[in-house]
Amino acid sequence: MLIDIDWRGRVLNEWLCRGHLSGMQSQARKLGGAIVAQAMLRHALGLLEQDKRLPSWGTTCVACRDIEQTVRHHVQSFLQSWLSEPDFRRLAAAADAFCLPHFAMVLASAGSLPRREQTIVREALTRRQLEALAPLQSQIDWFVKKFDARFQAEPWNGAEDSVERAVDVLTGGGR
Repeated sequence: MLIDIDWRGRVLNEWLCRGHLSGMQSQARKLGGAIVAQAMLRHALGLLEQDKRLPSWGTTCVACRDIEQTVRHHVQSFLQSWLSEPDFRRLAAAADAFCLPHFAMVLASAGSLPRREQTIVREALTRRQLEALAPLQSQIDWFVKKFDARFQAEPWNGAEDSVERAVDVLTGGGR
């Protein structure tokens, strides 16, 4: 995608946010990011040389928008599969928790379903979300408690990375 000429053209018009542009540089292979940065800089210099006004870059991000559109499509597919495929429902009911931003998207999208289906989906998914997040809450509670001098000698019980996992769930920043 980084070296796709059409996508790079969209980047020149719509730009990238700092997170996506920086993220390309943090990868082990930087060539794709270098090609995009090269094109962006060349485009900006060309506009300046022609004494043209720079667009309001940085206010939108083509990658963020593409990802958001893809996620919305996946949410709709998830809901349609949930409603039409009993096997999918069973698998989803046993899956890990959604990150909270994506769970909020699922619940919001479920709002467009007929009332009966909306209620079934919301109740089932919320119940699963609560079940899946309860252990994480217990682990982060234990993590915090471990900093009390009375509990320092106690074992971590798997809570060592609970803060990072909680941040992932809270922000959608999957690892």
